[in-house]
Amino acid sequence: QRFGVLLAHPAAVAKPTQPLSNAAAAEGTPWPEPAAEAVPLPRMSFAEAQRRVPFRIRTPAWLPEGLELRWVHVATEPSASGAETPPTVILSYRPTNAAPGAPSAGLGIEMRRGPQDGGYVIPASAAEEVLVNGRPATYARGAWTHGDRGPVQWDGTADAGMLSWEEGDFTYILRWSRLNLSREDVVRIAESLQ
Repeated sequence: QRFGVLLAHPAAVAKPTQPLSNAAAAEGTPWPEPAAEAVPLPRMSFAEAQRRVPFRIRTPAWLPEGLELRWVHVATEPSASGAETPPTVILSYRPTNAAPGAPSAGLGIEMRRGPQDGGYVIPASAAEEVLVNGRPATYARGAWTHGDRGPVQWDGTADAGMLSWEEGDFTYILRWSRLNLSREDVVRIAESLQ
């Protein structure tokens, strides 16, 4: 595990944690859709989220043109001992010109004080080591996808990916989908957090 990303051999990952629907698979949706019984994340304003956490929420000073903050989510979960874990903040950015019903595109930034428990699974072969403000980070372009009959596979050509790194006491994970971002764009967003 590196910075909230679990590196795995592709054969070791038989299924994503949630299944892709047939419609999503046909579209090549890079991220699993929530299961039918999943409860949507409670969305709140930035100001409300900031009141709920004991640290300053960092936001990017640079984003590609046309992206805006849509919502923020603050999550806390009980640990194995029953105590609450440090809160995780998720910032969700979407294109301002997104048409209703169009395949979703966007960028999410997660931040959590302390090490990340669990994480996102990517094949070890897809992981690249990069630097964010001089610190080691893990970058991967691609997504888990499958066809109607085929097994789940990593598609390194998918317009999606993630970047994960640690800075100070925090673990950060930046994920994007359908934004045509380069590795340099993603690193620039990460380095602009303030």
